[in-house]
Amino acid sequence: MDSFMNFVQTANLILFIVLCIFVIVCFMLLAQTNRKLNRLRRRYDILLRGRGELDLEGLIGEHSADIERNNQRMQEIEEKTDQRITQLIRDFQDVEGSISSSIQKVGYHRYNAFDYVTNEMSFSIALLDSRSNGIILTSIFGSDSSTTFAKEVRKGKSNQELSIEEEIALGRALQGD
Repeated sequence: MDSFMNFVQTANLILFIVLCIFVIVCFMLLAQTNRKLNRLRRRYDILLRGRGELDLEGLIGEHSADIERNNQRMQEIEEKTDQRITQLIRDFQDVEGSISSSIQKVGYHRYNAFDYVTNEMSFSIALLDSRSNGIILTSIFGSDSSTTFAKEVRKGKSNQELSIEEEIALGRALQGD
């Protein structure tokens, strides 16, 4: 033990320097650890910002509840969307049914019914739906009188005899002219 005491007395300056270096290294490591801890604390505060006194476990639980609420909202929106799509399909089918029976094909032909009448004042017009059903309206203009009459058309044909002008109007309607 005496030799250790002699060594300490003779090398106390060297031991003091070694201890000072050791203390400086420890302070540097402590400062570095403190910086890392502060950085983690800032990240943690940012993560919990506006959440009150929640801890990380509470935050995860709250996020899980938010996810569940959002899933329920998405299911409600999906159900409403499905209902709206179903209603739109029904509406579209109604409109499509209405459109198929509306006038879609028109054929028109003007002519002079009599040799003494000019300016093509007489006409025949065919008004047909998508199934080629409809009517042919004919107006014959004369110098003394004017007559208008209609003939029924079913599937592009008439049960009544058609004049040449009415056939021209019907042909134009069927061809889409």
